[in-house]
Amino acid sequence: MAKKKFYEYEFNKYRNDIRQTWKTIKTIINKTKQKEDFPKHFLVNNQSISNPVDIANKFNEYFVQIGPTLANCIDTSGKALFNTYLKNKSTHSFKFNYTSPSEIHKLIKKLPPKTSSGHDNLSLKLLKEIGQNISDSLSLVINQSLKTGIFPEKLKLAKLIPLYKKGDASLFGNYRPISLLPSISKIFEKVVYMQVYSYFKINKLFFGSQYGFRDEHSTELASLEFVDKTLKQLDKGEIPIAIFLDLSKAFDTLNHDILLHKLQHYGIGNTPLNGFLAT
Repeated sequence: MAKKKFYEYEFNKYRNDIRQTWKTIKTIINKTKQKEDFPKHFLVNNQSISNPVDIANKFNEYFVQIGPTLANCIDTSGKALFNTYLKNKSTHSFKFNYTSPSEIHKLIKKLPPKTSSGHDNLSLKLLKEIGQNISDSLSLVINQSLKTGIFPEKLKLAKLIPLYKKGDASLFGNYRPISLLPSISKIFEKVVYMQVYSYFKINKLFFGSQYGFRDEHSTELASLEFVDKTLKQLDKGEIPIAIFLDLSKAFDTLNHDILLHKLQHYGIGNTPLNGFLAT
């Protein structure tokens, strides 16, 4: 009974957090990942390398080139250009509003108390401890960035951790990178995100069937729309067909020029656009 009550409490506590829910389930069925030792050597053109510096440089080279290499393999000849899908250019114009020390402090307090850190060795946990003391200075720096469209160079540097996925552990292609950015950069990002998201929401610029990364939208609503459309087609005597795609390295092959063009299409230009170019 004690065990039942304990896990009932745990599931109720994480009922809105699917990641923690699955973590609890894996604990119950004793399905936990065993931490594996990092390989002592890697293969490059069938040649073994074991020097830590050489391994680090090869990881860096692989992670930097994987996006452009895959993107160059995408055949776009004879296909419609991306801008043919951009209809009804927005008549609205976006501009950043200055933030305040109180808003910065609130954002810092909402951060998870993680102990991991970027190259500056400042963890989110430590940032939360000193948040009250640095909010004034941080809001001043962020406002200068919003005003000029200049993003601090050192906040762009990420500490990369290669995470093993599957297959031969001695091949660089079987790893994906985890980027640990400076903690302060997350405050910059949050300020920008909140204002851009609010702009898109107020001006109804989001696609109606976009359910990811939106307030009051979820995978449940996406499933309901899918079921609704399927039933409607069946009622008409038609046979609905669904195609599910899983794109490999999708994020790595994103074209930044297309993203910037779309931002302009939706009314984000001039200094705000320069800020996105700077990052």
